Amino acid sequence: MCKFTTNADLGPPLENVEGVFSDQGWYATNQFAVDVIFSNRMKQYKCLTNDSSLAAAISVPFYAGFDVARYLWGYNISTRDAASLELVIGSWIGLSGIS
Repeated sequence: MCKFTTNADLGPPLENVEGVFSDQGWYATNQFAVDVIFSNRMKQYKCLTNDSSLAAAISVPFYAGFDVARYLWGYNISTRDAASLELVIGSWIGLSGIS
């Protein structure tokens, strides 16, 4: 995982051995790091302030990719799939008009 946190969490540049990608702009990014990448980009925004009375908006980082990883490995299948099943079953119930 550590190699994926280099380069502001974009990961190391992809090797372009077969010439499939352009020579720049392609990285070995971890699929769960998008929240960290967004948070790092927000920290580079020019109009940031530490004075909350001057702020037009606030951002509280939540790293969903890291949170869900707790349930993807090391749990039994019913625990791992519970959130997905709840989403699907809830969607079908909502579409059918059953409350």
